[in-house]
Amino acid sequence: MAEQQLPRCPASMMNDARKIQQICLPDDAGWWAVGREGITEIVPYGEKGMYCNLTWFAVYAGDEIVSRVNANCVADVWYGKDG
Repeated sequence: MAEQQLPRCPASMMNDARKIQQICLPDDAGWWAVGREGITEIVPYGEKGMYCNLTWFAVYAGDEIVSRVNANCVADVWYGKDG
């Protein structure tokens, strides 16, 4: 089955060039935001799974990854105003 392309939206989060401002877990269980507690960047990337790459988020404070979050556990992704 072909991947559906939404209007003006990349088909894959890992191919989306917009800057992520914030990611949130369901039910207010937690969130990470650029500019909060030293977080400088949130980047989606692929981790090798059994049959395909699985999407994760690397949460950076400067050059250091301070958290890796499985995208399967994320309820919302917010993008910055400057994209």
